[in-house]
Amino acid sequence: LAVRKSRRTPTTTFKSLKVGHIEDVVVDSDYRGSKLGALIVKELNRLGKEAGCYKVILDCSDANAGFYEKCGLQKKGVQMAKYFDH
Repeated sequence: LAVRKSRRTPTTTFKSLKVGHIEDVVVDSDYRGSKLGALIVKELNRLGKEAGCYKVILDCSDANAGFYEKCGLQKKGVQMAKYFDH
């Protein structure tokens, strides 16, 4: 979990400027179905809250959205990216 300061202006609703970013979490195929992924997401959410974040966000494929919805996250916005060859 990476915690970054948000560029959002604080309001009475969002007093904290911290946002937790979850990236590149994968459960090995041998352990899928064991609820390990849900446990990891639950712990990352706890860590984000403990760090004072007003939200935790992640990007995922449409195929994985249902899993994250079961973990309490909700679809919000659209992800945009530009990749560079290095």
